[in-house]
Amino acid sequence: MKVYNSVTIDMESGSVLSEDSYEYKGPVALCGGKGGGGSTSTQTVTKSDPWSGQQPYLTDVFSKAQGQYNTGVPSYFPGSTVTPFSPETQQAMAMQSARATNGSPIMAAGGQQLTDTLQGDYLTSNPAFSLLNSNAQGDYLNKNPYIDQTVDRALGKVRGSLDSQFAQGGRYGSGLHQTALAGAYGDTAASMYGQNYANERQNQIGATNAMGQLYGDERTKQLQSMMFAPQMANQDYVDAQQLAAVGGAKEGMSQANINDQLNRWNFDQNKYSDALARYNQLVQGNYGGSGSSTSTSPTNTNRTASMLGGGLSGMMGGAMLGSLIPGMGVGGVGAGILPTLGGLGGLMLSDRRLKKDIKAMGKLDNGLTVYSFRYKMGGPVTMGVMADEVKKVIPEAVQTVGGVDFVNYGRL
Repeated sequence: MKVYNSVTIDMESGSVLSEDSYEYKGPVALCGGKGGGGSTSTQTVTKSDPWSGQQPYLTDVFSKAQGQYNTGVPSYFPGSTVTPFSPETQQAMAMQSARATNGSPIMAAGGQQLTDTLQGDYLTSNPAFSLLNSNAQGDYLNKNPYIDQTVDRALGKVRGSLDSQFAQGGRYGSGLHQTALAGAYGDTAASMYGQNYANERQNQIGATNAMGQLYGDERTKQLQSMMFAPQMANQDYVDAQQLAAVGGAKEGMSQANINDQLNRWNFDQNKYSDALARYNQLVQGNYGGSGSSTSTSPTNTNRTASMLGGGLSGMMGGAMLGSLIPGMGVGGVGAGILPTLGGLGGLMLSDRRLKKDIKAMGKLDNGLTVYSFRYKMGGPVTMGVMADEVKKVIPEAVQTVGGVDFVNYGRL
């Protein structure tokens, strides 16, 4: 009978890749009873290698990747990646720099006008003020060069009219006639001179008001010009900005050309790496997996129990057990164990003192360690637990017969 310790299987093809087994020719006992049946532990291992059809492509990818790495890193773009200033931009910056340094002549004139206004320079220098002052002092009284001639002509007419009237009445040259002439002369002259003076004064006042109004309008325009001066001064910057916009457009196009050259350079530098990456993506994929699982299932055929039955009944008696376990007496061992085995269905000899070549192989779900070992009395390598460890976790699964520990695997 072939007994397997472990088997490695290709999960895709189902073929056995490797196995650890041996031929067992000893006796086999079927264990019965209520607790009959032990357990077997099966470990299944699948390969972690990639799919065989995928392997040559992956080898090719790794080889090419190493070759590309050994050629050195990509070189930097040899040209400039920054666009220089265009002539228009340089001229615009020079204009702005000169303007900011030297200032605007318009702003200087506006500032002077504001200063003169705040100081009241235009109040004392108003020519209308001097005309008003002359009028107030009477400088223009009796200064009409034509008024005397006009009055003389008017008086002549008055005299002729009075002389005619008094002559008709026969009183020409009389005292009354002279009185009438004097009164008529005085009234006519006073009226004409007074009216002339009033007209002249009115003309002077009107002219003074007109000049004041014209001056005021001009000052308003000056102040408005002063307030408009910053806008006019800013126009210098607007011109420079327009020129800079032209330079910026040229620089933008130049930078776009540089970026295009840079992109082409980078593409050429990375084309082999990109192609290799795409190649690697194509050959990747989930073409199978790998894993390991261990399962324990009850069975009524127990190799350890069969060896125990055959070994104890055919090969080993109490004297042999006594010689294997130090301190155990010979007498009564056979009588104590052998009769009892028939009634211990499902028990397996698990005393550490009877085992050798002990190696830990794994763990059960309950934390107990599974070992590979050989019995000191002989036989092949087998697997199982140690009774002394089981006592600490599941003491009810251990039974001691004649000083030898057995484990009921059905309770593990």
